[in-house]
Amino acid sequence: NQSTYALSGNAKQVFSVPSNQHDWSDIGINNGILYDFDGSSTPEFTHKNLINGSVTYFAPNPSTLVPRQTAVDWSGIIYNVGSPSTIAAGTIVPYLLNGSVGASPQNITFNGVAEVGSWGDAGEAFKPKTDYGDAPATYDAVTVDPGTHEVDNRLRLGLTTGIEWVKQAPFDGTGDGAEEDGLSGTQIISSGVSNYVIGVSVYNQTGATAKLIGWIDINLNGTFEASEAVSATVNSMASQQTVNLLWSGINMPYTPGTFTYMRLRLTSTVNGMTTANPTGFFDNGEIEDYKLHVSIVLPDHDITLKAQKVNSKNVNLIWDVNDENGIAAYELQRSGNGVSWYGITTRSASGNSTAANYSFVDTDPDMPISYFRIRAVKNDGEVKYSNTKQIDFKQASSILVSPNPAKSVSQLTIHSATAGMAQINVLDFSGRVVYNRSVKIIKGETAVDLPVVKQLSSGVYKVRVQLNEEILISTLVVVK
Repeated sequence: NQSTYALSGNAKQVFSVPSNQHDWSDIGINNGILYDFDGSSTPEFTHKNLINGSVTYFAPNPSTLVPRQTAVDWSGIIYNVGSPSTIAAGTIVPYLLNGSVGASPQNITFNGVAEVGSWGDAGEAFKPKTDYGDAPATYDAVTVDPGTHEVDNRLRLGLTTGIEWVKQAPFDGTGDGAEEDGLSGTQIISSGVSNYVIGVSVYNQTGATAKLIGWIDINLNGTFEASEAVSATVNSMASQQTVNLLWSGINMPYTPGTFTYMRLRLTSTVNGMTTANPTGFFDNGEIEDYKLHVSIVLPDHDITLKAQKVNSKNVNLIWDVNDENGIAAYELQRSGNGVSWYGITTRSASGNSTAANYSFVDTDPDMPISYFRIRAVKNDGEVKYSNTKQIDFKQASSILVSPNPAKSVSQLTIHSATAGMAQINVLDFSGRVVYNRSVKIIKGETAVDLPVVKQLSSGVYKVRVQLNEEILISTLVVVK
């Protein structure tokens, strides 16, 4: 004749109460007191102290009051929920802890229709660990749910996640402190019309894609709107990654020295977040707000990095810049985990309003995965980063030429970790292309004939295969 209640968390307690002191699902617990509302033939409100076992009974006051279902909100207020009969409209009203309830009970409706009968079972508030935005109050208006995410250590912005019960003051994008680390440093946007791009540090190890959305209050009206947002897909991977958000042709019509606000949200794609959701709750991910300072118009420095694996041990890196005006130097950085970066070479920039191209071959990359990015330093000390490229040496590809040496026939075997298209070139000693062919390859082994051998004179040739972002090179010897 006893029932057991377990409170789970970092610590557990187990309590038992006699069955004649409650009816199932009509209980609620707050501050160590178990509340049971019994609306049977002898109605009563029961309070059981779970620490010392004492029980207090209250008769309904007035006697016409029917104890229904118990509900508890996050602030600890106890409610009497439901209706006195199966045909009467249900209500919700605060319980005053003495057998009576407050004035003005509120009707329970669904889609505008009054609900009847018993409502409120399991109506106890267990608030999850959440992270809130900290932009000014207008961005999380009282008429809507504030932007918040339940904490999930597998999906976050930056390296840390905040755990909060409410928005953190001051409400100026700085209340969350060090956990706002999806972006680093002071955030600056140019006045006038320009492209605006940010590299957001994200972590997604959920096993499924996530959605990253950014909002900028461009018109300074104190709200984030769908037309002010851009989004990107975040793939699941084992390490931290950088995902770019680009606002193309953004028009910031405010003078230098003013500021606006930016919001970033990350949650699993399956949750259905869109640019129309700057507020509201999602059950994983994170939200971060930033003050965005308006500065003078600067050149649009678009830096594009390309990386190619060469024979499974070297990486060929090329970066293009559309405008070098104001840039002093570039640092090519490498990382083994996508978080800790260090420089491997530097290049001086011309500083002119012209495009430029730079290259470097990394002969000692990190294994089994290397990440690369360009750190551009401007004359005024401002730093800008390129996109991040990842080279995975675990997915090794290889090529084999056989027979070699060859006289009239030879075959190229390509071992690939993925399916796709491969570009095959045969070059002579001077670097002239003597054979060129595109072939479709499968995951695993693909054999390709090299009929050009019949036409080649004796000598040493280079066989070059470009497969996705990887270059494979071998030697072919022809003996007539």
